[in-house]
Amino acid sequence: MSDQVLLAALLSYVAGAVTIAAVALILLLRRSVRLRHGMDRLTDELREMAHELREEIARRNGPEVQEDRVVLKEMSDHVKALRQTVAFSDQKLQDVRLQLRDLHADLKDRLAQSSYTLRRTLMDHERLIVELLAKAQPDHRPSDSRPSDGRPIAALDRGMTAAPAVSPQDGAEPAAEEPAAIPEPFRRSDPRRAEPT
Repeated sequence: MSDQVLLAALLSYVAGAVTIAAVALILLLRRSVRLRHGMDRLTDELREMAHELREEIARRNGPEVQEDRVVLKEMSDHVKALRQTVAFSDQKLQDVRLQLRDLHADLKDRLAQSSYTLRRTLMDHERLIVELLAKAQPDHRPSDSRPSDGRPIAALDRGMTAAPAVSPQDGAEPAAEEPAAIPEPFRRSDPRRAEPT
């Protein structure tokens, strides 16, 4: 049950991190689209102003143009205003380019940080899951090699011998080992003990 809860928490954390990253990316993309639309509007305004300027110049250069200082002054003021507008629009476009560059760098840093944090979190949870699974594994040791109190059996620790060998007394030779008894059906006949015919 604890493993399922931990896995559900891990999945919810990953889903939350992915959702936050997706929302941040969507907001940045929407802002960049808004700035791009602003740039398009400024470009259209500049084109309209240039078209009006060309029409005004063509009209001023027409046959009915009056050589009068007032008209020339108005044209000069209009051209000066157009230059100021163009300079202001160029400054705005430069600011937009800087903002787009900053947004791109910020988005790259945020995505890298989110990816690093997500990898670290996944590694930590994976290690925790491995530790919990290792703790949850049952003990597969033989049941007859250790009594109920947890101490090893002395006979198994000493080996397969039932009892230790008894050392001979001082000055006495060790007793000869008796051969093991062989069952009757497996005994071989001794030719030296064979009866003479």
